[in-house]
Amino acid sequence: MRQIRFSKSQSSIEYYLKNLNNETDETFILNLSSNPSFSYQFSNCFTGVEWWNKIANRPYPIRYDVEISNLLYGYNDNADDPESVMFFPVNQLISNKDGQSTVYPLSFDNKGTKNGCFCYNAVLGSCVNGLDITLSD
Repeated sequence: MRQIRFSKSQSSIEYYLKNLNNETDETFILNLSSNPSFSYQFSNCFTGVEWWNKIANRPYPIRYDVEISNLLYGYNDNADDPESVMFFPVNQLISNKDGQSTVYPLSFDNKGTKNGCFCYNAVLGSCVNGLDITLSD
């Protein structure tokens, strides 16, 4: 599980990771107090696979099949309690090509919904276009 939390009161962005198999977790905090003009708003977020090949100018093949599921965004619903958050399903995914390659070494399988949220598998394959999905009402 991965959560990205914006904390305006602490001038930070917190990255929280939890291994759901063994219940271990890690937290990384990006302190933004030296940048008072930082805006705690977002309109797009990245929910995909990213890789960097330092050896050659081509995408590095993925090594694992990954299930992406339970894509949610949250809002603090109680200003007096920063831990109080209501979560809602992300309702649309739009592909976004970075222009660095014409083909990427993955495919998207088992596209659908689970628990009212998007789910899909990113697996070794070949993909020219990304994933476009919209949740229906």
